[in-house]
Amino acid sequence: MGAHLPTLDPGVTVLESDDPTALYRLVGRQLAETDGPVHWLDARNAAVPRAIREHAVGRTADRVRVARAFTAYQHYELARDLPRATSLRSSLIVAPNLAALYAVEDVPDAEAEPMFDATLEVLTELAAALAVPVLVTTDVERERVRAAADRLLEAADTRAGLRFDGPTFGTDLYRHAWGYQTTIPYWANLLGAADATDERDAPTAADPAVPGV
Repeated sequence: MGAHLPTLDPGVTVLESDDPTALYRLVGRQLAETDGPVHWLDARNAAVPRAIREHAVGRTADRVRVARAFTAYQHYELARDLPRATSLRSSLIVAPNLAALYAVEDVPDAEAEPMFDATLEVLTELAAALAVPVLVTTDVERERVRAAADRLLEAADTRAGLRFDGPTFGTDLYRHAWGYQTTIPYWANLLGAADATDERDAPTAADPAVPGV
C-alpha cells in the first residue's frame, strides 16, 4: 500500500472526510499490513462489501467481520459484545457513523445518551486494553467523539488525489493507476532540505543570471 496512506496507531482515531473511500482505503492498508481480524461495528450500511474488497489486497477482505446494526439498541448490544468478539490478535476495530443511530427521533434522549456513552467507553477501553487501532467516523456528536479520541485524521479530495492530514502524517505521495505523483515535501523528506546558510550554495556576484527567474 505504501507511504501515501497513514498508518493507524493504537488508540481511537476519528476520521473526518467527505470522501467515503477514505475509510475503505485506511481499512485496506491495515489489512495489508497486519494478519489479524478486523471487527466492523456497522451503522447506516457503511460496510459495503464491494467497496471493502476494491481497496483490499488479494483476499485480505475475508478477515473483515461485520456486525451490522439498524437501530440504536442493536448497535449498543453489538458494542457490548465487542470485548468477547475481539482479542489480542485483532488488528483493527472500525465503527463508522458511530453516533448516527443514537440521534434518531424514535430513541428517547434518556435512553440514547447512556447507550451512546457506554458504546464510546467500550471502544476507548478496548483500544487501550488490546493496544489496537479503533477507527471511527461520525456526523453527529462530533465534539464528544473528538474529546474521547486520541487523535483526529482529516481527508480531503484534491486535484492530485485524496490527501490525509493528521498529527504525524501528511500526504506527500499520491498513487494513481499510471504510477505515483510526488510533491516537494516528499523529496525534501527523502533527500533533506537544502541548507540556506551553506556557503557552497550561496549565490555570488559572479553567478550568471538565470533567464526567467
